Amino acid sequence: MGYRPPCPECKSPLSFIVEKEEETGEINIVITCEWCEEYEGFMIKTGIKRRDLGKFTKMKEPFKIEMEIVPLIE
Repeated sequence: MGYRPPCPECKSPLSFIVEKEEETGEINIVITCEWCEEYEGFMIKTGIKRRDLGKFTKMKEPFKIEMEIVPLIE
């Protein structure tokens, strides 16, 4: 099992939830605490789509992509 950083509020492990945006097909990662109400969390909009996953495994060199961090609004 991988590393799960602790919630800054309650110290429970944070949850990383992978979602697909229906309109664009973009893969997003929601980071939140499922144990407390204090930590608001955020979403990382990766800009990566399902079709991109295959080409990433064939790459020989690393490259950078820009991602967006968006606050979760309840």
